[in-house]
Amino acid sequence: MATSSVYVGPAGPEKSVAVPVTFRLPAVRLEELHGLEMVAFDADLEIRNEIVIRASAERLWDLLTDVERWPSWYRACQWVRIEAPGSFRWKAHPVTLRSTVVTSVRPHVFAITADGLGVHAERSFTLRPAPDGLSTVVVSHETQVGPLPRLGHVFLGPRLRAVNQEMFEDLAQAAGRPPALTQGDDQ
Repeated sequence: MATSSVYVGPAGPEKSVAVPVTFRLPAVRLEELHGLEMVAFDADLEIRNEIVIRASAERLWDLLTDVERWPSWYRACQWVRIEAPGSFRWKAHPVTLRSTVVTSVRPHVFAITADGLGVHAERSFTLRPAPDGLSTVVVSHETQVGPLPRLGHVFLGPRLRAVNQEMFEDLAQAAGRPPALTQGDDQ
């Protein structure tokens, strides 16, 4: 296990808060992180989305990790409240969640947990350069456990994949460019 600093809050060092976080990742070289995703073997629901966005990984990283600004570009996010360094509450759709940043390796991996009524979710975002050298491949891998995903698997799987893809489209627009390519699949 390794520790590092995570920045949660508005962009810019004068407004950011450094948070020590224990990684769930083994110590690896950054070159080995491309394609790294969280794996949950007993998930009631598992969704993977992928998009290629014509923007730098750093620009996309700044948007994804500045959780306090999510409502300004992520249409499903109604509000975010920072509770403590690395911990925040937020509302997306009808669900209020309490999240914790669990992994942060700039600009390659950002992962959070999210707990709400009847659900525990883990979501990672991995970023890697696209072959064209101008774009970034962003992969979201989300797992959920609990009564809500267990009982609503048939309905929630396709719906969650669709709303996660909408988040990617919002991310592309916030980065200033339309998405170059989108993909999604249930696992």
